[in-house]
Amino acid sequence: MRLIILLLLSSLSLHLYSQDINIYNPFKTKVNSFELGKTISLREEPETSNWKDRIGFGGAVMASFGNFTFVLLNPQIIYRINERTWVGAGPYYQYVSQNFGGTRISSSIYGATAFGRKFITEELFLQAEYNYLNYEFGLGRATTGFGMVGAGYQPTPNFSLTVMYIVTNDPNGLVPFGGSPWVIRGGIFL
Repeated sequence: MRLIILLLLSSLSLHLYSQDINIYNPFKTKVNSFELGKTISLREEPETSNWKDRIGFGGAVMASFGNFTFVLLNPQIIYRINERTWVGAGPYYQYVSQNFGGTRISSSIYGATAFGRKFITEELFLQAEYNYLNYEFGLGRATTGFGMVGAGYQPTPNFSLTVMYIVTNDPNGLVPFGGSPWVIRGGIFL
C-alpha cells in the first residue's frame, strides 16, 4: 500500500513539475520557466500598445463602526507607463464620527489623490504622492495639498506596503491621516 501511495505522489509531483509555468520578472530580459531548459525573451515595454491593457485599479476601502466611526473610500485608476513606472489618481473621501458623552461630532474630508511610482528592484519602489483635500477647520472648511514621498515593498503583483512621509506644511497647522507625518498603508491592485 505504501508503494502505491509513493508511486502516485511521485507521478503527481512529476506531472506538476513538467507544467509550463512562467515566472515574470520585469527587471530581467528573460523569464525562467519550470519546464526544463526553456526561457522566453521579454522586452521592458508590454508587447501590446493598447492603452486599455496598461490600466489597472486599486486604492483603499476601510470602515469601522461604533462609538468611533471611520469610513475611507479611495479608489484609484493606475496606468502602467512601462513595467517599472506607474502613475495613478482617484477621488478621496473620509468620514469620521465620534460619540462624546451623548454628543456625536462628525467630519468629512474629500478631495483627490495622484501618485507616481518607480520600481528600483523587482519588489522595491519609490513613490511620490500629492493629496488635494478639503476638510473642516474651525467653523468653516479649508482646502490644501499635501505632498508625500516614500518607498514601498510589493512582493506580489496585487499587494503592496508603502511608508510615506508628508513633506509639505499646511498653513493652518493640520497634519492629515491621524496627526502623524508618517503614513503607512497596504494596498491591492486588480
